[in-house]
Amino acid sequence: MKKIISIAFASLTLMACNKEFSEQFNTYNNNELNDTVWTATKSNMDKFADLAKGLTPVTFGESFDAGNGDTINFNEPISIEIPKGSLVNNAGRTQDTGRARVELLWLRKKGDFIKCFKATTSGDNILESAGEVFVRMYHYYSGQEYAIHNSSAITIKFRENYTLKNNLQLFQGKESNPIAAGNRIDTAHTWNRCADSSYLPTWQGLMNGANMYGYVIRTNQLRWLGASRFIEKSANTTNLYSVLPQNFTNKNTLVFLVFKNMQSVVAMTPDAASRCFWTKNIPVGAAVKLVSLSQIGNSFYYGEKEISSVAKGSAYKIEPAKKTISEIITALNNL
Repeated sequence: MKKIISIAFASLTLMACNKEFSEQFNTYNNNELNDTVWTATKSNMDKFADLAKGLTPVTFGESFDAGNGDTINFNEPISIEIPKGSLVNNAGRTQDTGRARVELLWLRKKGDFIKCFKATTSGDNILESAGEVFVRMYHYYSGQEYAIHNSSAITIKFRENYTLKNNLQLFQGKESNPIAAGNRIDTAHTWNRCADSSYLPTWQGLMNGANMYGYVIRTNQLRWLGASRFIEKSANTTNLYSVLPQNFTNKNTLVFLVFKNMQSVVAMTPDAASRCFWTKNIPVGAAVKLVSLSQIGNSFYYGEKEISSVAKGSAYKIEPAKKTISEIITALNNL
């Protein structure tokens, strides 16, 4: 039976998390698990570097003639068309000679969003996403980054894994400044709807020898792109709280809320004063799952809490267990 601790709606503040969930404290000799102190400032994301590196999905890559462009079909059901004369170098000039390389990371499922720590949210608004794509192009030998000419556009086509939707729009990822390097998690990342808010075209036909359907993105922007839509706002929403054993704090743990019936993931916000993670605007009655990821020293921990129907102003406890990266990836793939 799912254990739900109800909190009076009239007291829906972050202090609602001060419950007796964490009275049991396990001591581990000479281990970072003994640190139960939460930080009131932003957590050091460098501590999650090994976890982030281990979870990052495969990046596709291909080289092409910088001046002539190319249409590249990857082994997975996603392709990119790069028009002739569309690349611009860092001096603002069209790159018409030499070899270039395109790299593409395709996030297609809820577990992929979590692996790359890219929630489907735009500010406080929840998005439903059919896929998120990271794409960059650069000089094959020097590594100099390219942009796309304002008068040109690349075309990305990818498969829809579920039901085709006719009302998705293009969103662009807003990253931290400077951009988070290496395997550092970008906590400032959010999604902004592009100025052109028209619905994305859909397609149906053969790709990689199979009949399928999906979406078309045409843009002169690179890096993070998403095919998404705002979810319908419910008149009856609530704050949702998550607590963990004392050994798991905002210095070593991240928590996500995953919707069961749509492609939506929310990164929950830690609150040091109440020692909990929380989020808002969750529809009452929604079926969700809470997922925790932790890196403590050289060890990794994973936890899940399934909620068949979100109750108003409730807190739910997650019990993480020690896992290997491979076991965490399997769990995320099954969300």
